[in-house]
Amino acid sequence: IRVWSDSDASYLEVSDSGPGIPDEESDIRTGEETIQPVLHGSGLGLWLVKAIVEQAGGVLQFNDNEPRGTTVRMVFRSSNDLNLVR
Repeated sequence: IRVWSDSDASYLEVSDSGPGIPDEESDIRTGEETIQPVLHGSGLGLWLVKAIVEQAGGVLQFNDNEPRGTTVRMVFRSSNDLNLVR
C-alpha cells in the first residue's frame, strides 16, 4: 500500500501478487461490457470501489504488477471544491 500526493492530486495505491484480474471482469470494470445474468464479475468489490471513487470525483486505474498481480490506483485531484459527501 502506498499513499502520496503532489500539487495536482492525491494517490492511494494497492498492489498484490495474486493471479490478476480476468479479462472478462476487466471488460465489465472498464465499461467495455455490461453486467448481464451470464456475464458478471465474481464479486462486488472492485465495482463498488470504482463507484465510490468516481462519486468522489476520482479516477480508478488498474495496471499489472510485474512479475505477477495487479496494482489498483485511486487518484483524487487536489481541489478545495472536492465534494466527498453529496
